[in-house]
Amino acid sequence: MSEDFVQYMIDTINKGSLSLMLSIGHRTKLFDVMSTLPPSTTEEIAMRSNLNE
Repeated sequence: MSEDFVQYMIDTINKGSLSLMLSIGHRTKLFDVMSTLPPSTTEEIAMRSNLNE
C-alpha cells in the first residue's frame, strides 16, 4: 500500500467518525445543553444532560 492511500483511508475514517459523533450529539441534545453551560467538566456536562459519561 502506498503511504498516500493509507493517509487517505485514515482521513476518511476520521471524517466518518466525526459525522457519527456529531449526529449523536445532535440527537441527544448535548450541544443544546452545552450551549447553556459555562466551561464545564465532562462529568458536569453528563449530569446536566442526563447522560452517562
